[in-house]
Amino acid sequence: MKAMLDFLKHLIRMPIAVRMWVAVLMLVNMGAFFFLPRVEAWVVLGALVLGGVLQALIFSRKGFVRLLGLGHVHWLPMLVWFYSRIETIRLDPVLFGWILLLTMVNGISLIIDIADIVRYLRGEKHPAVL
Repeated sequence: MKAMLDFLKHLIRMPIAVRMWVAVLMLVNMGAFFFLPRVEAWVVLGALVLGGVLQALIFSRKGFVRLLGLGHVHWLPMLVWFYSRIETIRLDPVLFGWILLLTMVNGISLIIDIADIVRYLRGEKHPAVL
């Protein structure tokens, strides 16, 4: 619990644009609750849990560093899987709209995450916020 509070303290110190982006990211992903019991919704919720676990492990060992982006790498196969099911997903226009929004938001986040991971590997290992 302390680690989670520490993580949130770091997040709150981020610029407002970053905090707003994280809020959008969470809201779009948690939209999965509206699509239960669809398999796509369960996959997104599972990805949220996995991401939380991965980021908690990274944060506990490294702190609030750019490497936290690794907590989202499993989104890539998820997005590919959605694409492979696009004909089925398209049959439900509301589900299709949510998956499209989710793909855009998570895709943008993945681009940011990859850039952050590369920056970390190139030596930017200091905490993103103090």
